[in-house]
Amino acid sequence: MTPAPPAPSGYEYLTRKEADMAFKRRAWTIFEWLGPTDGRTILDCGCGRGFYLKMLRHLGTARLFGVDLELPYLRKARRNTASLSSVLVGNASIYALPFPDETFDAVLLSFALHDMPRRVRGEVLREAARVARDRLVILDYDVPRREPWRRLILKGLGLFETPYLADFARQGGAAGAIAEAGLTVRETVRLMPGLFAVYVVA
Repeated sequence: MTPAPPAPSGYEYLTRKEADMAFKRRAWTIFEWLGPTDGRTILDCGCGRGFYLKMLRHLGTARLFGVDLELPYLRKARRNTASLSSVLVGNASIYALPFPDETFDAVLLSFALHDMPRRVRGEVLREAARVARDRLVILDYDVPRREPWRRLILKGLGLFETPYLADFARQGGAAGAIAEAGLTVRETVRLMPGLFAVYVVA
């Protein structure tokens, strides 16, 4: 008799219909580094359509908060999380978060840093770290330093990203921005070297 296959993890089950394996791996890594969610408070800083909020709600009992400045994204996030308990989505700037220091156990900042000027990157990082009690988890592009890969990847990403991406790469990506903001990287996970990386900030 053939044994039954092992039950998928919560991450695998929630992303089972997603065909993009790179996307799946990014999501799984973020969930893992955010840590246990039960009884915690988590902020998705620049929550977009609310994907991570929706996934996190199914993984545990955390109190979830999402902020975004773009109203079209915010409306979609509210629709996507309307039926979920303990999820609050609001309109706020990630440059000046309306929360006291150390409000959240964990803060997520996903694919935001490369899309802003260098000075603003530092402000956003310090703000996100200010409201995080335990950890700040950052996901962004990890542009390679070697040519010709660096030039090719920047050219490809430049087809749909803003001009700020080039300066983000010159700064050394998220790692360089984190260092310039005066913060310390606790852990780094390069999901696809030359494409994406997750940084956990102390």
